[in-house]
Amino acid sequence: MQKAYGRKNINRGTKAAGWAGSLGLIAIIIVIFAGVLFANTQLGNPLRLPITASTLNVNPESQADVAAGYYNGPITPVMSHINALVPTTTLGEGSLILCTWLKHTPDAVPGVPDDKGYTAIGANGNTTWTAVPDYRGVAWLECTGNGSVAGSSGTRYLDVMRTLASDYVSDYGYIDYDGDALKDHVIRINYASLPAKQAGQTAASLPISTRWYTYQLPSGAVNEPSADLVNVGNSQNSTTIFRFRYTFANFDRAALVREFKLSFNDTNTAQYLITEITVSFRERTKTYGQNDPAIIVSTETNKTYTIKFANNLGDRSDYVINTRTGGQLYVDVVVKITWIMVENASITLEARYNFWDDDEVQSTAFTFRRVHDEGPAA
Repeated sequence: MQKAYGRKNINRGTKAAGWAGSLGLIAIIIVIFAGVLFANTQLGNPLRLPITASTLNVNPESQADVAAGYYNGPITPVMSHINALVPTTTLGEGSLILCTWLKHTPDAVPGVPDDKGYTAIGANGNTTWTAVPDYRGVAWLECTGNGSVAGSSGTRYLDVMRTLASDYVSDYGYIDYDGDALKDHVIRINYASLPAKQAGQTAASLPISTRWYTYQLPSGAVNEPSADLVNVGNSQNSTTIFRFRYTFANFDRAALVREFKLSFNDTNTAQYLITEITVSFRERTKTYGQNDPAIIVSTETNKTYTIKFANNLGDRSDYVINTRTGGQLYVDVVVKITWIMVENASITLEARYNFWDDDEVQSTAFTFRRVHDEGPAA
């Protein structure tokens, strides 16, 4: 018993000594810490503690949103549809422009629009939807023009070039994404850089801007010369300037040019030389000569010179003719031709514009002039 009692006292003594040692070590650490703190403060370098979510006034969920490199969570789109020719005029989402959000997983070719793999997210226009990791920071937006506009057929088509310059828009495809045999405007939206929602927000805001033309078919006429030409053969090698005029009924309307055709109802090309064809678009002018490689020459019933422009509604080159308030209601195509006509020859010259409407149906405006020799050459 005494032995046991003695062992118990020994254990207590050992524990007491251990506690004393521990307390001494703690005291030393405290002294060192206080010294470091004092020294840093005196030197103007306050001690900095590690920053964690609990030390900042942030939403911990927002940190998780960007952890994978792109935003995940609720997104509220803020759609802005703008008249491409009247930037101060907006077109209402859901009434004049109809948009549907799509997901596309996986990309057949990453980042390239194709016609497979699209599924509706279940949201239209400004409706909030939820981004998930499978989307990889990318969603797709299918948009269609809608609504009646005075002085037009009530149709609109996308200004692809300027829409592609908008924030968060990274690509575009004119594709049949839903298998209904009709192509649609499908815009690739890259929201990877979208800022995470802050404390108190229920969804991140995603501003999207698109530009739209209002389509109208112009009518064709010859402005110059004002009448058919006669006795051309009496002044051989002279050059005639033709001004073919295409007139809109209203301002701020546009037509996307598919092609321009210049036809002669005579295959004897020795009788004329096309020295210049000048075509004007919204922001640029292009000039061609008879032997320009861009001109396609056909020899059917007529001799036809064709210059092709927009292949479809998805063309990104902005081959648009248009009117704007304060300007002219017409656009001219200027053609210069040098005549070397044989005696008593007669040629009909036709200028034809082919356009795309918003359903990619071709529409046409054309005009013509007759040129006669009627007499021996001088």
